[in-house]
Amino acid sequence: MTSIRTSRVQEPKIDRLIVHFGMPKTGSKALQKIIRRNVSDDLAYPLSQGRWHRSIHDALLKMDDGPLLSSLEEVAGTRLAIISYENFSALPDEALKILSDRARTAANETWAMLFLRKQDEYAESLINQMWKAHKVSWEKANKVQSDLLEGKLSLDYEMILDRIGAGFNRVVPLVYDKSISSHISFSKAVGVKLDAPASLTSGRVNPALSAVELETMREVKRLAGNHEKLSDIVTATRRAFNSKAEDPNASSMIDGPATCLSDEQRETIMNRYASSNERVRERWFPNRAELFPNSNKLRDNSTERVRKRWFTNPAGLFSKSNANPDTTHAKPRLDVVSRVQREFDL
Repeated sequence: MTSIRTSRVQEPKIDRLIVHFGMPKTGSKALQKIIRRNVSDDLAYPLSQGRWHRSIHDALLKMDDGPLLSSLEEVAGTRLAIISYENFSALPDEALKILSDRARTAANETWAMLFLRKQDEYAESLINQMWKAHKVSWEKANKVQSDLLEGKLSLDYEMILDRIGAGFNRVVPLVYDKSISSHISFSKAVGVKLDAPASLTSGRVNPALSAVELETMREVKRLAGNHEKLSDIVTATRRAFNSKAEDPNASSMIDGPATCLSDEQRETIMNRYASSNERVRERWFPNRAELFPNSNKLRDNSTERVRKRWFTNPAGLFSKSNANPDTTHAKPRLDVVSRVQREFDL
């Protein structure tokens, strides 16, 4: 059901309103936590609609501007206010127009801010997250991976910036750097100091699955299918990961962050957006030699590294022919699958 209120000029107005559009996998939740910790007379962050402002996004998908207007009214008259949700950038055009229209009536100056992450790294991180997520099935995770590889989930930043920027006074793209906490780039661009504890800037706020954990989770989700207790199954699997990691014989099996994409797949993704990325660089980052540093160094798939290290058969890690590993070091991870199978009768 739609619920569009009559647009009206909000008084008193916000001096400057920043809408942080994401994108996902660029440290949005840590950034939001840091912003909330720094709320002051000079910085406002509405909380009536929740901590992440997802309710604003979900309402706009239904053409309902109620939660957005309530949030704007909450911070009326402030010098600087921020509204933030990692998926604002994916809103349809009609919803984006409502967002920008309401922003203009509420503030003297409006900014649209978006973090840009190198597309192959974004795809890698999102795919890993899909396998890690509690409510994402094997089928859905595979579809997300397929859509990213085929370009059905567009990561054309030129197009995205043009879409979200329409109706805002200023568009401010920021290049995401995993080695630097997002709040540093954000605070520099905004001109407001944001203090942050080490716990939110360590890079371990939402760690990716390791290579063996990823392959194990894939197998567990394949066995689970659309099981009604999928969330519980994933929780049990991750709990088993943690218990095995405490075992000195098993900890060596955590072979670093997983690599979901091959070098060829990463190259295909970056070639798809090469022209668009160059236009973004020319328009917004003319002083950079390239939009993203070239980090596409050749590397083995991490799961394949696990197979090479502990298994002799050239087939996949979970092929029947690899049921008996060369050493006992691999067995603890394979035990996770068996344990979850028994617990949930998969």
